Amino acid sequence: MRVLRILGGNSRLLLAATIAAFIIHIWTTLAAVREAESPAYASLVKDLPTNQVSYMPPVAPDTQQLPFMMPDIRYAVCRFDVSKQDVRVQAKLPGPGWSLSLHAPNGDNFLYVPGIEERKIDVDFTLRAPGSIFEAKNIEQLSASQQAPTLSLKYVQGVAIFRAPVGALALRRQTDEQLNSLECFAVQRSRKQR
Repeated sequence: MRVLRILGGNSRLLLAATIAAFIIHIWTTLAAVREAESPAYASLVKDLPTNQVSYMPPVAPDTQQLPFMMPDIRYAVCRFDVSKQDVRVQAKLPGPGWSLSLHAPNGDNFLYVPGIEERKIDVDFTLRAPGSIFEAKNIEQLSASQQAPTLSLKYVQGVAIFRAPVGALALRRQTDEQLNSLECFAVQRSRKQR
């Protein structure tokens, strides 16, 4: 009651306090959601080994692990953890519809590489923690003797999802062979990186 009497004489102070409370409430709510692990991520990675590729079964109503997975797409997934070692990711994207994406535990998609028409894309990079910048020289001009670009991550764990479209049932074997181009494996850090 005494607080109301003190604030009652100063309506500006009451208004400022109310606005500050709303701002703090909204900021706290958004920050909590941003850092929380996504239920979809938890569902996807719960039985996956770390730093190696897992192939998901063809999508059917009883095998669909996440909502909105397409039945004409095959999926390979790599759950990565860069807390102790760097992880190298390699894949070949032969054309449109193929893609490689990296996702954080909170659901953020922080890298997406799509396949394009009439050009095969060879993806090869190393994931490293901590940080949040993409340190890459001109990827088009990397020779075989040069080191793969390095992606420094904000999160030490995440998932790489490789999508492969199946154009026709007769092409399923060819698609599966190309899906096997995804590689995800731990590599030792050099002394200067530690």
